[in-house]
Amino acid sequence: MWDLFAENAPPMKIKPRSTFASYGLAVVFTGLATGLQLLAHPYFGGAVPYIPFCLAVFATALIAKAGPTLLAILLSDLAVLAWFLPPPDSLLPADTAGWLGLMLFSLFGICVAILSDGRRHKTEQFQGERERFLATLSSIEDGVIVTDSNGQVTFLNTVAEGITGTGNAAAQGKPLDVIFRLINESSRQPIENLVDRADREGHDIGLSDQSLLIADDGTEKAIEGTVAPIRTQVGKFAGCVIVYRDVTERRRLEREGATSVETSRLLAAIITSSNDAIISKSLDGMIQSWNTAAERIFGFTAEQAIGHHISILIPAERAEEENRIIAQLRKGQRVEHFDTVRLRSDGQRVFVSLTISPVRNAEGQIIGASKIARDITKQKKAEERLRESEERFIQLGNAIPQMAWMAQPDGHIDWYNDRWYEYTGTTFQEMEGWGWQSVPAPNVLPEVMQRWQKALESGEPFNMVFPLRGADGEFRPFLTQVLPFRNGEGKITRWFGTNTDISAIKRTEDELREARSRLESTLAAAEIGTWEFDAVKNTVRADPNLARMFDVSLEDEASNALESYLKAIHPDDQKRVTEGIEQAIKAGSTYENEFRIVGSGNEVRWVVARGRVERDNTGQAIRLPGVAMDISERKQVEKALQESKEQFRLALDSAELGTWSVNPATYHLTCDERFRIIFHGCADPITYDQAIAAIHPDDQQRIRDAVAKAIRPDNPARYAQEYRIVQPNGTNRWVFAKGRANFEPTDAGQRLVSFDGTLMDITQQRKMQEELRELASRLAETDRRKDEFLATLAHELRNPLAPIRTGLEIMKSVMDDPETMEDIRCTMERQTQQLIMLVDDLLDVSRISKGKLKLRKCRVKLADVIQSAVEASNSFIDESNHKLITDIPSEPIYLNADPNRLAQVVSNLLNNSIKYTPEGGRIRLSAERQENDVVVSVEDNGLGIPAEMLDRIFEMFAQIDRPQEKGYTGLGIGLSLVKSLVELHQGQIEVHSEGIGKGSLFSVRLPIHIETHAEEPTLSRIDQTATESTNRKVLVVDDNKAGAKMLSMIVKMLGNDVRKAYDGQEGIEVAEDFLPDVILMDIGMPKMNGYEAARYIRQQPWGNKIMLVALTGWGQDEDKQKTKAAGFDHHLVKPAEPAAIQELLENVNSNPKP
Repeated sequence: MWDLFAENAPPMKIKPRSTFASYGLAVVFTGLATGLQLLAHPYFGGAVPYIPFCLAVFATALIAKAGPTLLAILLSDLAVLAWFLPPPDSLLPADTAGWLGLMLFSLFGICVAILSDGRRHKTEQFQGERERFLATLSSIEDGVIVTDSNGQVTFLNTVAEGITGTGNAAAQGKPLDVIFRLINESSRQPIENLVDRADREGHDIGLSDQSLLIADDGTEKAIEGTVAPIRTQVGKFAGCVIVYRDVTERRRLEREGATSVETSRLLAAIITSSNDAIISKSLDGMIQSWNTAAERIFGFTAEQAIGHHISILIPAERAEEENRIIAQLRKGQRVEHFDTVRLRSDGQRVFVSLTISPVRNAEGQIIGASKIARDITKQKKAEERLRESEERFIQLGNAIPQMAWMAQPDGHIDWYNDRWYEYTGTTFQEMEGWGWQSVPAPNVLPEVMQRWQKALESGEPFNMVFPLRGADGEFRPFLTQVLPFRNGEGKITRWFGTNTDISAIKRTEDELREARSRLESTLAAAEIGTWEFDAVKNTVRADPNLARMFDVSLEDEASNALESYLKAIHPDDQKRVTEGIEQAIKAGSTYENEFRIVGSGNEVRWVVARGRVERDNTGQAIRLPGVAMDISERKQVEKALQESKEQFRLALDSAELGTWSVNPATYHLTCDERFRIIFHGCADPITYDQAIAAIHPDDQQRIRDAVAKAIRPDNPARYAQEYRIVQPNGTNRWVFAKGRANFEPTDAGQRLVSFDGTLMDITQQRKMQEELRELASRLAETDRRKDEFLATLAHELRNPLAPIRTGLEIMKSVMDDPETMEDIRCTMERQTQQLIMLVDDLLDVSRISKGKLKLRKCRVKLADVIQSAVEASNSFIDESNHKLITDIPSEPIYLNADPNRLAQVVSNLLNNSIKYTPEGGRIRLSAERQENDVVVSVEDNGLGIPAEMLDRIFEMFAQIDRPQEKGYTGLGIGLSLVKSLVELHQGQIEVHSEGIGKGSLFSVRLPIHIETHAEEPTLSRIDQTATESTNRKVLVVDDNKAGAKMLSMIVKMLGNDVRKAYDGQEGIEVAEDFLPDVILMDIGMPKMNGYEAARYIRQQPWGNKIMLVALTGWGQDEDKQKTKAAGFDHHLVKPAEPAAIQELLENVNSNPKP
């Protein structure tokens, strides 16, 4: 990636500015080549006709893309054929040599185009990668410097610019030692040239922790980082990249850490003498510390409070506050100035202001909280008295008829009475502070502000009349009076202002102005303009409305010219308008025309103009006065109506709706094409009875009754019916009909005019509804089975956990009884295995459902599989006092199977029989060869299976109703898992039962492996016999301290030297010092996870020979691939068996790493 900074990067080519220019260059170059050849032709004849054109093609390919290059080839071919190759009167070569030359030249040009295009694409790709990489380097938080092989700087990112004090452009080409000057903090000597060292050592090197960078301004900054060499694809040293960060502040904090002890003592003294209660508590709410102020505020002594839950201070109705506070603390958030109520020891309530901060341990984990409580009872009571006083004042202010408000000494208004909000229609959020400036009229606002500022500065009262805008947008004149409130020292504490409406005084004047402008306003509101055309002078006189309509300025000298108004008319309408005016003046007495005008913003409006010609005594037309009205809205309505009709028909067609109408006089039914299709091709019109006859007989009477109710004059009912239509082939089609009766009033009452409606084919909809109901039923059943599964899962998890917990309690009392201890241990081990099997089954089901379970097949002996399954189930058989009978053929039977998964099948069937067979039952396990198959059967005399469940017994979560009080429960996944595993082995499984109480028989049929010469494998088992162990050094790394401790005990019991670490970073530090033979490491850890720690260890010289073992709860194939890629040698799934750990440790000696 760093090759992007190499000096031999491909150069960028100059591109023409456009495609047209590219093809133009091809033509120009070809023309130049033609001219050159014409000049050389008299001297060389036809010997070298293609050389100039080769130069033209090459020049075009160098600058342009493939298209223009191909054009240059074509034009060159035509030029050579036309002028330079015989015969001169033909565009075809005369001989084979001519054809060969033409083809070779064309082939040469195409190759040049392809090579040039490929090089251009590579250059553009390189430049894009370089720009993306530079953007990435500029965005990271560490400083990055890149040099070439000569130690000269080629790049600095933004962070590096800030640390060194030198910009990227200024640093280009300068030696690294000039830009990145490093000295040793202790010796003050320059540090060796990093480029030379990186070239010499050939690997990443770290900067010394004594490194100081001298910036461009002379400041010294402590840094840390790494230097990595850059090599070309052939391994040649091309420079280096330096990644570093400024750690000056961190070093300073480390030096200041020495003073932390004295600071702690000082803090303790502050806590003791503080007037605020300072309390610490754990995350579960237990009080851990209690200072003197806490005793005074809450009445509890330290002895009474410490060790008790914080709830002793919290009223019952505020208990939820503590839960919210704890939730914020767990997120690392601080709670500040939280005012609430708490309880004293005598039951009295005290107002407090809380500040609560999370407390962290050395690892940064939140382990508790520090709470500071300040008694604000007096403050709250004073605030309450002040609030009551303010409420009385506000009530008084709201009772006066004027608008009133109050402001702080600096003019910041913080209260208005109700009259203000009623008049202005504003809210406090809009008006608070200086928001009132939107209410006065804008033209007087500057003067208002000037006089108000003067009053604020001088402390004099403010009086002024100016208009204020109301909620309706109108301005009314108000008398505004503001008086200052002063304290005993004469200092202004508040301003009180009122606004009195004086609009009644000026109403008469306003009405007079309104009367004068009423006519003009009416015309303007109606968008009517008046005009008068002088037929003698050919001029127009217009009012402001018409001028505004035609976008003509009346102040313009040309505003009287007819052409000024014709210009605004749409070009397509101008001729019609002028001809209409001429026709009206010539022969008519009236003029009316509709036309379009185009505004200055290119908006189009429709106008209708009407006028009447006035003539003199001689009959000569002298003027044409009239009006013009904007009818754009009417035109839009007409257009919308037409579009609505079209959309209605489109909607009917899209929704596949048929329309129908019944004539009450003839009872004939008229319909559209869609209706006829739905009614299987009926004629139009048809009678009402014919239509009814096509309806299913069971629906006919219901439809007749619904129609009768819908067409009754008195209170007609809504007609909306679903019914069936009988098709000619005998099938039924479901339809939905909706209609309405139309009446007209007569002297005799309401008369039916028509009965109209629509018809929709809903056959598919009904079918989908049935399918949805069936799907809903299946989903409900699935949901019910899921709920049963979750409830059963909880029960199944408690079953093994209960004896484990009980065993732990008993072990506390029988530590000196080895026999009892061993008995308890065996019981706990069995229950643990059962729990593990349960979890494994759940994981296997998940893998199978996702298609991620892979079999590790090999040639395996059936007897070994069955023996392994029996061994796994023996403890449960003995515990249930069952009798197991095995009948296995003596001759060996081989299978091509996964031995562990196949043993799991047999074991699950055995466990199923064990669980559902009453104590002391009989279970028979047999195998029988049948031609090329083997049938493995598990039969019991247990509870049996109902006949209705035989087909569903292998479904996921399938459960048989059992008496749970007798312990017959299960998850309903075991048999589903068995079936899936059998099918993965190309086998089949069957179940047979005579019914409840008559036992069950499960038979598994598997194909036999016919090869007999292969080596006989056995199931993978861990030798339970302890071997002679050699003392090994083992490091256990796990953030679960309890798990790390238990695992360390097991490893130590196996005769090894053990160390522990609790995160990846600590694990690396311990490993570097301890140099273990084996590291057992968890994956998910804080600070540094297992993947990162493993990669780091593998990069160290001391970490190559260490055996790394991943110990994690994730065990799928992709998880194992991740650990292997990170450098782990082995992958164990928690909880790992001690035998598996023992086997791995023994492999350290038998198979040492090179």
